Amino acid sequence: MPTDPTPVREVPAVTLLRTQSGHDLTRPDAHQEPVLAVHNIQGNILAGFNKDHQVHLYLRILDGQVEAFREWLGRLVPFIATTSEVLAFNRLFKEVRQRRGIETRTVMATWVNVALSFRALKLLAGDGKIISKRAAGFEDYRKARPSQFDVERFADSAFRQGMAKRSVDILSDPPDTRDRRKRLEGNRHNWLFGGPGNEADLVVIVGSDSAAELAAQVAQIEDTIYSGRTAPDSFSPSGVAVVYKQFGNTLPPPLTGHEHFGFLDGVSQPGIRGRLSPDPHDVLTLRQNPAKDEYPNQGSLGRTCYGRGNSYSAIPARIRTQLRNRGASTRRVRILLLKGAAEAGGPAQSGPKMDRIW
Repeated sequence: MPTDPTPVREVPAVTLLRTQSGHDLTRPDAHQEPVLAVHNIQGNILAGFNKDHQVHLYLRILDGQVEAFREWLGRLVPFIATTSEVLAFNRLFKEVRQRRGIETRTVMATWVNVALSFRALKLLAGDGKIISKRAAGFEDYRKARPSQFDVERFADSAFRQGMAKRSVDILSDPPDTRDRRKRLEGNRHNWLFGGPGNEADLVVIVGSDSAAELAAQVAQIEDTIYSGRTAPDSFSPSGVAVVYKQFGNTLPPPLTGHEHFGFLDGVSQPGIRGRLSPDPHDVLTLRQNPAKDEYPNQGSLGRTCYGRGNSYSAIPARIRTQLRNRGASTRRVRILLLKGAAEAGGPAQSGPKMDRIW
């Protein structure tokens, strides 16, 4: 078993200025894995913000304001953090922390990402003609087929329907009642947002290492929403309204760094396979357990998945010991990958041809 004391919840810190040598076991030959468009994938998807402070702005597109929203969203794009940027920061942060032995404020960053609902995508796509015409202005999409902009191709029922519609019948939340006074707390009509008539079309995610920098970035975004100011003496409506504003901060000691249920194992975090460049060793996820003699099937599809529904005792004793030694919680041992599983948090791939890596 590897003796590296780094918690199992994260990949090891490796210097950014690596050589072209093939002896780095954390960066094996991965020529069969796809090169990911890390400059065109949001940073919170593949790299993760991992920030102590966050604010989520849940927005609703106003009736008849789709074009105003489209323009506002376009102005927000330059501020969206990419996987390339966030991953580079995360690796630098870990390298500095490993060398100094403690976390410092040497490197800090504030990131912005956005997530759209199915309704938002439908409003933006319209009949497909407008979005196809606009896409022609971007080199990456000039050769795209019109069918690739068809929102109806999203087949996931949960994404299409939204949480409110699935709340009672599928998610088993408290049922609706005619008498509002008898509705239980978890009923969808009692939600702070997201319930019937109060659903968000998108969420702007802002994360930062600094509470002050976070507040400044959120204020800048809110200014474009409320005042419509895009530049000095320049105004344009945003086409959206804030439905809810959610604040989030890391837990205070001794739970700093833990998730909000109190756990610090991180073994359920998948390591996505793929490369950052044509270099076969330039992998997105550094291999955490590279010794093939110990993990011969690491990250392969079809491995046993130990989930919440399984008892802890059902996990092989060797794996339990390794997880405990690496800091994993004995109360919550989940080793999940995207449609596959490994013995101890190895990289995941989403399908035999890896055609849906994100």
